[in-house]
Amino acid sequence: MRIIEKIWHSKPIASMPLWPFALIFWSLSIIRKNLLRASVKAETKVPVIIIGNISVGGTGKTPILLELAHYVISRGLKVGIVSRGYGGKKASYPVSVSADSEVAEVGDEALMLAKSINVPIVVDPDRRRGLRALVASNTIDVVLSDDGLQHYQLERALEIVVVDGARLFGNKLLLPAGPLRESVGRLNTVDFVLTNGTKDQLEIVKCEAKRFQYFNTNSFFSTSVTPLFFENLLSGDRRAFAGAPFKIGSELQVVSGIGNPQRFYSLLEGLPYGLKIFEFPDHHQFSLKDLKKAGVDFFQPIVMTDKDAVKCVNFAEKNFWSLVIKLELDPNFLSAFMKSLSKVIQ
Repeated sequence: MRIIEKIWHSKPIASMPLWPFALIFWSLSIIRKNLLRASVKAETKVPVIIIGNISVGGTGKTPILLELAHYVISRGLKVGIVSRGYGGKKASYPVSVSADSEVAEVGDEALMLAKSINVPIVVDPDRRRGLRALVASNTIDVVLSDDGLQHYQLERALEIVVVDGARLFGNKLLLPAGPLRESVGRLNTVDFVLTNGTKDQLEIVKCEAKRFQYFNTNSFFSTSVTPLFFENLLSGDRRAFAGAPFKIGSELQVVSGIGNPQRFYSLLEGLPYGLKIFEFPDHHQFSLKDLKKAGVDFFQPIVMTDKDAVKCVNFAEKNFWSLVIKLELDPNFLSAFMKSLSKVIQ
């Protein structure tokens, strides 16, 4: 964890020198928000569903978007996905993403989605432009936006905020004094809030939101993650997560380049192995040289998330494995979501 993140998740007094800058950030964000909202134009008649967060770092929104996309498809609707393509760089945009796209061009999250679900996906730093391209080239009933909650120029029919149940809101301060892009009160203005964690963590999120106006307990739900199996990046072989998937006495070489790797580490801690952690920045573009320089033992199992696996598959060796998880959405949330969605689909 970076020093600034340790400050964010300490008592507020630890970031006191940054309070004036947080006030400036708040003032500028209010001005920006109002200006962008004033320029919103209806880009399409297809409803856009935002799945985003109010804090910096990973909250698990992309797996939730993926699971929600599968569910909407199961209800007979055609889904498209728009994303910024963070971590990728292309000479021109928008870019359609397929399972064969280059991760350096479209970003790790968009490529992971393309390898996991067969729907149209477009990346573009200008989400409005990406949305226009997505809808113009495909027959779509619903668009899911991976992040974009603060992209206020993008018209949205529904907003879903994902909260990391373990880290919550840190010291509850705005950037740069804290991890928040918007205040906790923003939760009470969106359609749904999903806490990625336990029921107890969900109750903590509710208690924090109750401090602000317009709180509605019926908008808050929790999600849970179940690890299923490890999949070999070279052979595609699978080993069940439960029990001892690798040789007893192994030391797992845990490679991560995600926003909040602690959730990943916590899952692995339940296995009967030692863990050696190799932590890289979020969206890091891995190379074999990176891993060798960091001291990864290539004779031990090297494990990572699906998001990181798409960046390592081109140079993977026989001991490279990704952890495949199953995210469970609350049936009550799914029912409420479909009820809301039915009201905005034309």
